[in-house]
Amino acid sequence: MAEKSSLGSKAHSVLLYIVAAFPVMALNSLAANYEFTGEVDNKWGTPGNWRTENGGTQQTKVPTDSNQSFWPSTKMPQSFADNPIVEIDGTYGTSYKLHVRNLGTESAPVVFRADTDDHGANAGADGGSNNPGYYIANDTGNAWLRLEKGTYRGGYWFIGSSSTVGHVVACDGVTMSARNQFQMKNGSFSATNTALTVNEACYFGSQSGKSVTVYKKDGAWTMNGNMHVGHNGGATMVQDGGTIEVQGNPYVGNPAEGSLTINSGSLNVASDKNTFIGRGSADARGALTVNGGTVSFGGDCIFGDSAAGSAGTLTVNGGTVDVSSNKWTKSGSGTGTINLNGGTFKTKCFRDEVAGGSLTVNFNGGTLQANAVQSNGLFYRGSGTGINVYVGANGGTIHTGGFGISIPVAINDASDVSGAMTFAGGGTVTLSGAVGWTGGTTITNSTVLSVASADNVANILTNGLSVAISAGSDPVGTVVLSFTGTGGINPAWLGANDVVIGDAADISDLYLGLSADGKTVVVKSSAISPLVWIGTANDNWTASGKWDDGNGPTDWEDGSKAIFSTPGASAVVNAAVAAPEIVFQANTTVGGAASLAVETIAVSNGVSAAIGAPTTGALAKTGEGTLVLGASRTERTIVDEGALAMSGATVDSSKLTLGVYAAKPVVFDYGGQTLAGKWTDYLAAGMDITLSNGTFSTTQNPS
Repeated sequence: MAEKSSLGSKAHSVLLYIVAAFPVMALNSLAANYEFTGEVDNKWGTPGNWRTENGGTQQTKVPTDSNQSFWPSTKMPQSFADNPIVEIDGTYGTSYKLHVRNLGTESAPVVFRADTDDHGANAGADGGSNNPGYYIANDTGNAWLRLEKGTYRGGYWFIGSSSTVGHVVACDGVTMSARNQFQMKNGSFSATNTALTVNEACYFGSQSGKSVTVYKKDGAWTMNGNMHVGHNGGATMVQDGGTIEVQGNPYVGNPAEGSLTINSGSLNVASDKNTFIGRGSADARGALTVNGGTVSFGGDCIFGDSAAGSAGTLTVNGGTVDVSSNKWTKSGSGTGTINLNGGTFKTKCFRDEVAGGSLTVNFNGGTLQANAVQSNGLFYRGSGTGINVYVGANGGTIHTGGFGISIPVAINDASDVSGAMTFAGGGTVTLSGAVGWTGGTTITNSTVLSVASADNVANILTNGLSVAISAGSDPVGTVVLSFTGTGGINPAWLGANDVVIGDAADISDLYLGLSADGKTVVVKSSAISPLVWIGTANDNWTASGKWDDGNGPTDWEDGSKAIFSTPGASAVVNAAVAAPEIVFQANTTVGGAASLAVETIAVSNGVSAAIGAPTTGALAKTGEGTLVLGASRTERTIVDEGALAMSGATVDSSKLTLGVYAAKPVVFDYGGQTLAGKWTDYLAAGMDITLSNGTFSTTQNPS
């Protein structure tokens, strides 16, 4: 490319030498370089506006060959230089380079304005030699170019250089394309409702030591090769609407620093094409922020790839990010951080795949949704240093996507804060990692938590378990938490913070309780009125008119709460009955040979109640009074408070829990019998073997 000459007469002597030394045909084959002067008018199609470079020969036809420049020509009127608007009334251009350099300002840029959307200027769009295309401030002098209407096709696009700054603004309706590469080295590119197609690689920030800014509003961009945001130089890119289709691999920060923010619109990456956030060097830093819109990754989403020390961050504040259901979200040999502050992130699995790499997932108001099942779990430990999961003050949601998923890693509170976790989507969530968040747990959409560790169950229940119920549903009996470990769930872990919530009309009638076997937490209803025993001595439990529902005598109805409040009362279980809770407010005897399915027996202080009928299901004895059982038990038995005596009967010591809190003393009278196993097998936490908080009648040696 010829530059402006400063050689004076010496240049003419060189030209004369060339003319003398070469035949005319050879001279005519040398193409001249052209400059636009605007000396006739401001129209591209006016031949007199074109001269050979350096104020040379004025043209009689619009040039279409050799290099073309828009720069401060010596023949350019000052009025045009101050307001360089170029009107385009056709399709013009060259198969060589088209330069805009040392011309235009932010307030008065060089303007290319076509009269129709199809008209415009091409530069090497159909091929050529020596990297033909648009060169905006690519060698000498800064430049501002504004494309106001039309189609602008280039072999290449180069914006800025190591020493010059280029700025391009593409306005509503403009079409741009690069037959080869699109490279931003130094400067800015702003496009509003612009169609851009790049057939090879697109580099935003390709000049080492320099940085660029890119702003895209609406419009459709198609990258048929790789897209780099922060290549050898830095780049900051923002998308506000429209689409970006990437058929190659997107890189954000490779190997320098890159930042891509998506406020709205969509970014779609082709199937099997991996996305890299932070890659290629120890200094590589990539940051993808999604505030809205949708992002679809057709391949793996990889953080901190190919170099120890590299780091990538994905922050989701809104919108949806979806990693293909047969691909991974993983770390390379660097580190990755995923901040879920809002919106939804979908993936089948997180994995620290490469030695030295790690992933950190921070919940603070966002949702993580499974879009497939990974047998190793939603968080899959690979060869890296680990996967860390934290819950911030705004909590987080894990959505099953309707799948059964497992979480084998710990979920902990973030530093100095405690947020709540919500599990939704239906299906089963298996928690095998530690439950370390303390802000409470909410379950929705018939989701079930499956937990093997008693400590994890205790943490979930004591910190508060809420189950959301939708209007029109019939949740009674629904399992919300299943304990798969040894023994049963201690009923004392259920407290005032374990509640049913939602918009169902009868929500006040619902509560959380234990199943008959003590292994699950289920939704129960207190809608049936408590029934008070009014029978005479040794009347049958199911005899007509032996109970009072507050409106007078009535018959027993299974599922009711039974209350005995008359001193010296007695009843006979003549047929199998089910009473989730029995309350003894006065000394009472219940006999009979039929089974009594009961979950909780409460005995008031100073009261002694005896049940000779066999009891079935997991049983929790509460209250400060004394309960005497005359039939042996083989299912879980928990003494929360007061005294339990076995009269000629036995219990399964492997399913026995004595005491829950040291502040609630318990007494167990085993009638001189020997309990199998060690005391520590059935003494609950806080109940030490010195028995300072209770008396146990047993001949077993505590050692």
